[in-house]
Amino acid sequence: MKPIIAIAIILLVGCSSSRKITSPRIEFQEKEFNFGEIAPVDQEIHLFKFKNVGGDTLIITDIRAP
Repeated sequence: MKPIIAIAIILLVGCSSSRKITSPRIEFQEKEFNFGEIAPVDQEIHLFKFKNVGGDTLIITDIRAP
């Protein structure tokens, strides 16, 4: 009976510690930025930082402004 209990415990621990692969998910540090008033001849740049917090490869195929 003891070997059966040991095997059951090993299986339960192994299943609970296995990493589940999740779909890709993008996470931004900030989702919008206000440049304020800018003269028509000025050029301003702002970098949006993001990372993939999902478990699979994130592929960005299209970017648009709202």
